[in-house]
Amino acid sequence: MLEAELVKEFCNYLTLNTAHTFHAATIHNQNGDTGNFADIELTTSSGELIAIEAKTHETRDAPNTVHKVFGQLLNEQRKKNEFRNAIHPSFAILIPSEVPDNPKAPRQTGKDYYQRRFQEIPTNHFHGFGVLVNAKYVFVFKRSEPQALHVYTWSGFYNNENPIV
Repeated sequence: MLEAELVKEFCNYLTLNTAHTFHAATIHNQNGDTGNFADIELTTSSGELIAIEAKTHETRDAPNTVHKVFGQLLNEQRKKNEFRNAIHPSFAILIPSEVPDNPKAPRQTGKDYYQRRFQEIPTNHFHGFGVLVNAKYVFVFKRSEPQALHVYTWSGFYNNENPIV
């Protein structure tokens, strides 16, 4: 449920914010992971097709979400649909920025939690995986008002660089 809410609010944000670099010109899927689609598949106003896997650390299952990111990005490589047949997508993950209200969840922002956990992976493995699956972005979305979206490159997120947007 938390992932579905994150996806819905993120898609609304990218649809309504036409000036955003990653403005969603077309959302092909926002109904969760299916046999043919990632959690979110969209084409930006600049024409980039992005397949996005959403994850949240807002439950006590947070440690497993870190591992699932990699499995799901690998799984995405086999999926075919009318959009992917025309353009090879970039891949990304979406995480919330807030500290969870749930006392059984990690008491960290999404960025801090996932960044710390990713940095436990050897650098060359993390970066190599990104190249292998064409993982280009990490979207960190703030759902509370005022909403905000920070976009990192895959490597930049791991290296604690500033967001590109």
